[in-house]
Amino acid sequence: MTSESPPIYQFVVLADESARWMVAGLTQLDRLLLAINEFAASTANEADISAVIFWRPDIPSKLRWLPNYPSIKKVHSTESLSSAHPDAHVISTRLFVDRNGLAEFVRTTLVPKLEELIVNSPDFWNATADRFDQACASLRTAGQGTQYLADVADLPACEKRFLRRAGKSQDGLVSRILNRPISRAITRLLLRYPIDPTSWTLAIFILPIAAFFFLLRGDYAGVLAGAVIFQLYSILDGCDGEIARAKYLETTRGGRIDDFLDTLGSVLFVIGLGAGLSRSHHFAYGLEGVLCAAVIVSNEMILRLSRTQGGLQADSLTRALYPRHREMIQKSGLLLLGETNAWWLIQFTKRDVAMFIFLLFAIANLGQWILHLWITVSTVTLALTARTHVRRSDALADS
Repeated sequence: MTSESPPIYQFVVLADESARWMVAGLTQLDRLLLAINEFAASTANEADISAVIFWRPDIPSKLRWLPNYPSIKKVHSTESLSSAHPDAHVISTRLFVDRNGLAEFVRTTLVPKLEELIVNSPDFWNATADRFDQACASLRTAGQGTQYLADVADLPACEKRFLRRAGKSQDGLVSRILNRPISRAITRLLLRYPIDPTSWTLAIFILPIAAFFFLLRGDYAGVLAGAVIFQLYSILDGCDGEIARAKYLETTRGGRIDDFLDTLGSVLFVIGLGAGLSRSHHFAYGLEGVLCAAVIVSNEMILRLSRTQGGLQADSLTRALYPRHREMIQKSGLLLLGETNAWWLIQFTKRDVAMFIFLLFAIANLGQWILHLWITVSTVTLALTARTHVRRSDALADS
């Protein structure tokens, strides 16, 4: 009879009062277990990864818990100290880990290992914790994806730093300069409450609906109010993703709902604006709004039909694009303009930049030019998307 082989990776998590410290919506112990699960998902090896929670012996049983998240599928966690193997990696709940930061920490830090079987005594726990503290001496200030938390006074700065890094590489210029700083401040407040990303996505959709009715007025005040509300929606729309990334709540379903409501919001904007301008100026604006909405919907439908494969050679463009747009840029011929020109063109047609420009048009009482610009950009994008889809279909047919 052979003994059970140890897991390819095992972490012993030293837990003390810092396990309950809350940073960006998660306790430190919960965040570490989710980070270990993320680390496990990133490894090519299919062998088990386990985590042994080693509570400091003086922590009362009523203050102990074992994280139980449905998303933790790659890690077996336990409080059974006898299951710990020598050579297990030792980490502590005083270690704050950014998203995808644990792999870098293990790779670059001389993480202490257990070396011997656990003895459930204060002396053993303290000695092991001292070894980890010494290994993290360089992390007293924020490192690349990790930070050592000495006491609760470190938590606010750690949370601010973490949220500053929680943006997306696909953010446009307006998001980076204006939207993200505001949305991050709001997200810090939201993370104090049990709000999930999809609930926030659905809750703020009242804004495009309200803006639609303002736009229907067609006068200066109505168009301006609608544009202001859509700019506010553009800012608040960043909070759901920030919550998801902070609390490991990203889901394909949530992303689809967000994309669908963004598209529906755009449709409401152009139809409402077209209908409003048709009342105050000329009926043709109503037709232009409906046509623009049809182009927006057609473009989104084709993007969803075309599953992205492969990637761009230009890394800066890859980071600037959402995955479903990368193949469109790769195969549409847009790169013939040159990488730099393509990058700038992409930046100035992003949703956050467009909404800000539309707000400026509304302030200047040029509501009709919002429609003209939107239908022009949408038509060009649709042509590029359709061309990419046709080329991809032809390539698949030939293979």
